[in-house]
Amino acid sequence: TKSALRAVGLINFQLRGKARDWNWHHAVGLWCAPVLIVLTATALPISYRWAGDLIYQLTGSIPPASGAGPGGGDAALEVPTPPADAKPLGMEALFTAAQREFPQWQQISYRNGAAGGRGGRRESPRSTSEADTNATPSIPNGSGKRAHRDNRLPQVVTFTVLEQGQWPLFATTQLTLDPFTGAVLRKERFSDYNLGRQVRSWTRFLHTGEALGIAGKALASMAAAGAVLLVWTGFALAWRRFFFRN
Repeated sequence: TKSALRAVGLINFQLRGKARDWNWHHAVGLWCAPVLIVLTATALPISYRWAGDLIYQLTGSIPPASGAGPGGGDAALEVPTPPADAKPLGMEALFTAAQREFPQWQQISYRNGAAGGRGGRRESPRSTSEADTNATPSIPNGSGKRAHRDNRLPQVVTFTVLEQGQWPLFATTQLTLDPFTGAVLRKERFSDYNLGRQVRSWTRFLHTGEALGIAGKALASMAAAGAVLLVWTGFALAWRRFFFRN
């Protein structure tokens, strides 16, 4: 009946005691359940390797190798052999090279090809999603002192570039540069990913709500707050059942 549906589908702020807890528990649970199911399901591939590999298997894609480069793509590229007297470019010069490749860039972040390498990020002043104070990047010294590791050639520098007007909103491009010349070694867009990697990216950003922009993040936040309310009202109902009768 309509009255029964109203009792579990609409929050009644005039109720008190057990009736309030019962109403809030059911109404909040009804509206938050779809979002919480998505948040929970998309947490699996983030937390468990088998769940992430299952996405690739179901989509007929090859899972990324354990030594994959940033973003889970192919193995990191090798740096072309430079002249004997060549010195690695500073990060400022490499950031500038990345900006030239993407005039409509909104955010550029990077990390060294070496595992655990330090990274940095630069925000475009045109971006409306970040405060103006984030427009200044944190760029390490470009002296090249960390260029060699284990007597091997320097690793490539991979930038993750977010452009304006992209769809999906979280779609980025992996830009790999030669650390000596700034030449583009590889440019891999979201559309170049295999289906498994695309789905895996969707699960990552659906979990945080970022896949749908500000509205998605707000919805995910409200659902998370609703989950806290479910715990509280559920505990209150149990407490009243065993210790109080009002």
